[in-house]
Amino acid sequence: AEASRSSTQAVLQAVSLNDGVSISGTNQLLYWVARGAATGYAVRIEYSADDGATLNGVVTNLPPATSAYVWNSTGYLSSVLGRWRVVAESDTNVTDASDAVFALRNGPVYFYVNDGSTSGDVYCSSTGLATNNGVSVASPVLSLADVFFCFDVVTRNVVYVDTGVYTNTATIQMTQLDSGMRSSNAFVTLQGSTNVAAGGSVLCGLGVTPVLKFYDVEAVSIRDLSVKADAGIAVGVDQCTGLRFERVQTSGGTIGFDLATSSDLKWKESIARNHSSYGLYSRTTTGSDWNQGAFWSNGVFAVYLATSSAGFSNTIFGALTEGAGAYLIDTYSTLVSEYNSFHLTNGAFLGQQDINGSALPFSVQWQNVSRWSRGTGKDIFSLAHDPLFVDAVNSRFQLQSVGGRYDPYNASFTNDDQTSPLLDAGSPVSAFSSEPLPHGDRVNIG
Repeated sequence: AEASRSSTQAVLQAVSLNDGVSISGTNQLLYWVARGAATGYAVRIEYSADDGATLNGVVTNLPPATSAYVWNSTGYLSSVLGRWRVVAESDTNVTDASDAVFALRNGPVYFYVNDGSTSGDVYCSSTGLATNNGVSVASPVLSLADVFFCFDVVTRNVVYVDTGVYTNTATIQMTQLDSGMRSSNAFVTLQGSTNVAAGGSVLCGLGVTPVLKFYDVEAVSIRDLSVKADAGIAVGVDQCTGLRFERVQTSGGTIGFDLATSSDLKWKESIARNHSSYGLYSRTTTGSDWNQGAFWSNGVFAVYLATSSAGFSNTIFGALTEGAGAYLIDTYSTLVSEYNSFHLTNGAFLGQQDINGSALPFSVQWQNVSRWSRGTGKDIFSLAHDPLFVDAVNSRFQLQSVGGRYDPYNASFTNDDQTSPLLDAGSPVSAFSSEPLPHGDRVNIG
């Protein structure tokens, strides 16, 4: 640090935390050097959580010749823009601050992303700007990629992506430096807008690269995001464990969720729709679990399992074109499938198994639910119905109900002219408390 000097040539120089480290806990050593007249000055220590804009006292009136202080940082605001400074009590012009910002991580750190508008916003009070720091509601950055580029987003941190459409020409990538800790159930959360009526939070890609990719990360929760691909993959997952997708919707491009060499991935109330190839493509990935939600109108198969294991329940599969199917699995894969509903039209079929490593030059195919159940023993309690969505073409995948349903687009309850056969048709052991009353004491399929 470049020390400030008084007219008497008194100098204080902050020495600790000049290299942008991450700290926490009760025993952080703060060390400084006093020269000239400053050797006779009492000093105080201050901390800033916003790169020096505001300051909070740590300790006052440390006696002359003191050169170090053990700081209990646990009572101070966690931040990735931390600085500390030492100040002479008798002459506040004699002071010096740490050279670089450091991260104080005793609790969650919050990051904010917003587009160029505050219309329909849930989290931010200002529009996003490239010059903002991204760590307050009044200073959001313009892109999720900006957060990952500038900061390490780690355990219990939350990134809020506010209402808007975010178009990216390059992949937004989260890597091992931005990761939670599965062993202690300490997740990083990517939280989109809950304002469905205003369009929510939409990540759009251009070209063939994935829109959003997770590489070598663990314990990340992704909620309330829509991901729209152009000509490639919507969400890529490679060498990851413990990812949780909740109310995430993918559309467009070739593949919704592309999984490779990963484990313990879970989805809830999520949708993969209108992909030219697969809603979910899994390679050498184990322990995946998809509960509720839908695979709708994907061009080839809803789900392709290659040397993988996965389970699907309370989920709607819609294969709507000739030659399309719900499941493609190879003989090295394990599938658990029950309490689902399959809507197969225009020559679509339910499932196919490729005969890997065999001399047999053909695959086994099942045309409908009854043949699939008899042939595989799966989906014994599943249905074959039109789900009667409100409006699947416009991404409104709520089930219709004469008795009434909540309409998130108008924030009110409404009644339909018909009732979906999938209401209260899910697994009797699945939790249903998150569904709005009245819910029939049983989870819906979808």
